[in-house]
Amino acid sequence: MRANEDIALIEHAVREAGEIARHYYGKEYRRWSKSRGEPVTEADIAIDKFLRGTLEKARPDYGWLSEETGKNLSRLNTERMFIVDPIDGTTAFLKERPHFSISIGIAEKGRAVAGVVYNPILDECFAAFSGGGARLNGANRYTVTFAKDQTPPVNGFWSLTLYNQQHFFAPNAIGRYSIGSKNKDLKYGADGSLTLYVQADPPPDDQLANWLPTPKQADENGDFSLYLRAYWPKAAVLEGAWTPPPVENAD
Repeated sequence: MRANEDIALIEHAVREAGEIARHYYGKEYRRWSKSRGEPVTEADIAIDKFLRGTLEKARPDYGWLSEETGKNLSRLNTERMFIVDPIDGTTAFLKERPHFSISIGIAEKGRAVAGVVYNPILDECFAAFSGGGARLNGANRYTVTFAKDQTPPVNGFWSLTLYNQQHFFAPNAIGRYSIGSKNKDLKYGADGSLTLYVQADPPPDDQLANWLPTPKQADENGDFSLYLRAYWPKAAVLEGAWTPPPVENAD
């Protein structure tokens, strides 16, 4: 299967690129700002160069779109393309905080079909491909748990919003499409943690206030995405010192 071969290729590539990231991490290296004021480093460019050379050699018929290389319009003539961010979280990298990743996606005819995200400092790697069961789906129950005092640090408000496969709000019986600090009846645990329940069917009564309904379909029409938004974020968010908790399968 081409998807499995592509996943194996890009996972090997990000792990090799991780060696480059670790070489620069915490050391002295050149850094500057892009035209939009966003930071970029010598490490970004070195990883980008390595990945492009490796991946284009392995898949010469694939296009290339990178955060650092710019827009190569020749990619528009290809059926598949690599989409790359050599260091996703450059600010955290600069501050020697292990909250960044090397990210590679593959798109086919404009649709994402595979991707790998690798944190070279924590040695955490996550991979998924279309049809591989990695998407959130209404057939499953999920939880998102914020530890005590670890909800998104904001001056404004935060929210977790659910969108269906078409990126519209998913109709549900209680008309709830997001949940967050504007919900004043959220129930916290005895230890101060906050657990949100993301599922199609209502949870027990004592958890209803923390329920974010999902689509009821158990097929591809039940796929959905979650967006955690922080309005007027504090420095901890902007500098990468705070990271969101995982979405965990509760089944």
